[in-house]
Amino acid sequence: MPTELNFTNIRKAFGPVVALDSFSLDVKQGELVTLLGPSGCGKTTALRVAAGFEQADAGTVTLGGTDVTSRPPNKRNMGMVFQNYSLFPHLSVRENIGFGLKIRKHSAAKRQTMVDDVITRVRLAGLADRFPHQLSGGQQQRVALARALAITPEVLLLDEPLSALDAKVRGELRDEIRRVQKETGVATLFVTHDQDEALAISDKICVMRDGAIEQVGAPRDVYLAPSTPYVARFVGAMNEFSGTVASDGSLTLDGGAGTLTGNQFGTAGEKLTLLVRPDDVVVCPANESGSVRATVNTVLFGGSTTVVRVALTGDQIVSALVMSRDVNVQVGDVVGLRIDTTRGVVAK
Repeated sequence: MPTELNFTNIRKAFGPVVALDSFSLDVKQGELVTLLGPSGCGKTTALRVAAGFEQADAGTVTLGGTDVTSRPPNKRNMGMVFQNYSLFPHLSVRENIGFGLKIRKHSAAKRQTMVDDVITRVRLAGLADRFPHQLSGGQQQRVALARALAITPEVLLLDEPLSALDAKVRGELRDEIRRVQKETGVATLFVTHDQDEALAISDKICVMRDGAIEQVGAPRDVYLAPSTPYVARFVGAMNEFSGTVASDGSLTLDGGAGTLTGNQFGTAGEKLTLLVRPDDVVVCPANESGSVRATVNTVLFGGSTTVVRVALTGDQIVSALVMSRDVNVQVGDVVGLRIDTTRGVVAK
């Protein structure tokens, strides 16, 4: 039977604070599932419940179909990578990686073979005899990953493993984790608060809020089709257009900024906010039919893409994401905005 990690109706409270409430999630073999949310949303608690470091107040955790809810951490065959590496400073790279194998009483010969294999897999060749203080942050986290993989875990748990690294190393190690995870096929639960990281590394993203799940889906679905206003606002940038629904179903924007059409937004007279990604806002000539008139406020060059920020009548700022090669506006220019409302999310 393929190894799969399952949470079913998990509840965990710390005094009056409910960290997890009716938390149910499946992590299948070969999948990398990311728990994404702000600090305090319960994502690390879920990871610790999976590992056995915290006991759930209610619900079950199963591994490969076996209930492990009451098992101690050392009886769950899970590998864990922490944010702060947690390496033994007095042990070499090789000894750190082989520590779990030694605890499991593998022979010295078998330990060496298994350690050599994982050293090669995570590309640490040439560093086996060094000590943690002789390594960079990225190298130390590779050692932590190798140590977690050396025991051939059924599930790999990673708690904010990249947050202590600089941007360049973070990107490199993110790709490395993804490569190794796909090569081994191990079911993996990854915790982060970084939306870009989650979108880049995951098979599925589980967006959390206040101990509960808001949405679970493929990165593309979570980004392009958020199921709630919370997910829309949390995952990626959003423009917010507030207004009143007209009799024909269009949205008359506050402050006389214009009218959005293309959808039946609600009931006539209803006040609401439409959330639209910068990707779905196109800068066009000011006199283009159906466009909303605006004035360029800021042009932020970002390499291949540029963010053009414009002010609507009433001083609302709206962002449009444009390919840099197509940018032909300057601050102060009067332009039009063509807004794709069909992919917007209504917040009432």
